[in-house]
Amino acid sequence: MRTKTLGAGIAAVMVITGLIVIGSALFTITQVGGIEETWRTSDMGTATKIALLSEMRGAIKAVIAGAIDIGLSSSPLKSKKREADSAAAIFARTPFVLVTSRTEKETRMTTSDLIYIYSGIQTTWPDGAPIRLVLRPESDSDWDVLARISPEFERSLVEAASRRGLPVGFTDQEAMTMVEKLPSGLGTASLTAVIAEKRALRAITIDGVAPTLDNLANGSHPLEKSLYLVTRTSPRDLARRFIAFLRSEEGARILTETGNLMVASANSD
Repeated sequence: MRTKTLGAGIAAVMVITGLIVIGSALFTITQVGGIEETWRTSDMGTATKIALLSEMRGAIKAVIAGAIDIGLSSSPLKSKKREADSAAAIFARTPFVLVTSRTEKETRMTTSDLIYIYSGIQTTWPDGAPIRLVLRPESDSDWDVLARISPEFERSLVEAASRRGLPVGFTDQEAMTMVEKLPSGLGTASLTAVIAEKRALRAITIDGVAPTLDNLANGSHPLEKSLYLVTRTSPRDLARRFIAFLRSEEGARILTETGNLMVASANSD
């Protein structure tokens, strides 16, 4: 397996005997590697290579243009894209979590704590260590997920974005790396990215609810991100086989081990 990085944005690119797949940063390189290895042994030993590319949004455009077979996205298609001979189907969900670099300490917070932290009222952890907050850009889907916590928290999120000097991570990987490197760092991530990339980060329990797959499944953890398979409306046979593998028992095992809930039904946009 050979990898390289081009620019700040990250997407996984898989080439399997003519099948080209581009995945979002949410669908991490480690996950793609595990799926690639199992797919390779289950589909007549097909050779695969993985690279890293910049600009995830180009993946969906490439599907529409017929340049690639499958795009892996963390958001559904917009109406104009749905009309362009393409379709998206959700196939997995992962908890969206607050994370910290304070891995040696058990960390619990309340919604009120988060409001005070993001609004700048609370600036230290209970032991007096400064909170090093890492933001995501307002244009990122993470912003929309965080805003679901409460209307009051959404206002504190806007306040945080207006404060000068707070670091901003423009990709999942960049944001996680910033939080890891900052003493007492605090930021956001998907659980699947934290697990699959073996990040030195601890997911924070909010209002007594841990961000586990069980709690995502039973609805007690409300914050989540979804993974969508984007294809042409009539994908090639090899693409259909790869999607079938992702939805197989083995594909589900890999996804579960890396922090995802498999969505069995292929609900398309």
